[in-house]
Amino acid sequence: MLHAAFRAGFEQVVTNLVSNAVQYTPAGGEIQVTTRTGPESVSLMVADSGCGIAAEDLPHLFERFYRADKSRGRSEGHFG
Repeated sequence: MLHAAFRAGFEQVVTNLVSNAVQYTPAGGEIQVTTRTGPESVSLMVADSGCGIAAEDLPHLFERFYRADKSRGRSEGHFG
């Protein structure tokens, strides 16, 4: 059984990934959520047919509050 704090954090990550996929996939697009389990691991992949992430932004993905699109602000309720 997962520790409550880990579970809550994991649920938030999944929610963020799927929410972003929904937000940035155009009408008629496709979102795929795939899970795999191994003897000592679990993996989750969220893929969509949205606009993607520019190559120059990829190194910054895990920087807290990094925004690829500088024109977007927190006024929309998102933080990074």
